[in-house]
Amino acid sequence: MADRRNWTWEETLRAFALYFLIPTGQYHKSNKEAIALADSIGRSPGSVAFKLGNIKAWDPMRHGTGLSHGSKLDSRVWEKYLERGDALLEEALGLLTSNLDAQVGDHSI
Repeated sequence: MADRRNWTWEETLRAFALYFLIPTGQYHKSNKEAIALADSIGRSPGSVAFKLGNIKAWDPMRHGTGLSHGSKLDSRVWEKYLERGDALLEEALGLLTSNLDAQVGDHSI
């Protein structure tokens, strides 16, 4: 069994950005964006899908319930978002896109 690795703040911010970019019903391990994020941060697509569900659990505007075992880090991201608003989302999107751009660059011909 692989060692369990806690999510970092930056990884969580990347997932937070992705949370806003894909429709709620698409938080699953076969989603191409979830797969791309997973590849870029060295996690499984299933791990990313669970993280999206955990982020949803803390969303004050959510439709549905999300997952019931969101972490304190997921809660903290939402607290920071409520404090900083779009500035945090812009930071998260920047991390997400720079990480994915680097991954695409690594695989270019």
